[in-house]
Amino acid sequence: GESREIASRSTPVAPNSRFHPSNRVQKSVMHFNWLPEPVLRGFQRRCPACGKGQLFSGYLKLNETCPECGETFSHERAADGPAWLTVLILGPIFAPLIFVTSLKAPLPIWVTFPLLGGAMFATALTLLAFMKGGWIGALWHIDQKKTP
Repeated sequence: GESREIASRSTPVAPNSRFHPSNRVQKSVMHFNWLPEPVLRGFQRRCPACGKGQLFSGYLKLNETCPECGETFSHERAADGPAWLTVLILGPIFAPLIFVTSLKAPLPIWVTFPLLGGAMFATALTLLAFMKGGWIGALWHIDQKKTP
């Protein structure tokens, strides 16, 4: 009886408290306020300037200019940056996976390792295009900050 009565009482919460309803963060929406917008547009494989035009004409072939706004990308050179970033992201994921799989795999190792190799190859190639877009977006953003 009494425990129900205590639980049903509402206590006021200070407006500056993190528990106040106005200070709650929406969990369904992911915000990347710390990441510049041109980088996010690049990750989407869109023009870092306008966000509408395609950044690539093929899988990894960079357009010379944006088909929507005319921004030139001929001076942007990604080099090995996107590949480095892809390996940096996937390495910590696949290294433990390979280790645990080699110890606990129900299949023979001559079947398991080619399957893991194929999964790593496919994941890296999929991620590489998005990393190159983000990298180009970051380079474009840095260039824009340098020019007055």
